[in-house]
Amino acid sequence: MEADYVDFDLQMTKDGELIAILVETLARTTNAKELYPNRALWKVKDFTLDEIKRLDAGLWFNKAYAE
Repeated sequence: MEADYVDFDLQMTKDGELIAILVETLARTTNAKELYPNRALWKVKDFTLDEIKRLDAGLWFNKAYAE
């Protein structure tokens, strides 16, 4: 395939867990601003995996496919 590199889009959480997410911040793609209003810039590295699991990253987008 002759690729020069592979980008896995992994970010590390505050507690050292790896998650697959394209961006470094949670603000645009989740409800992080609502759930954690005092945690601006909402960077993945500043949240534990448990905190990130509480976020909504799509239910608002299409309720027909919520599960």
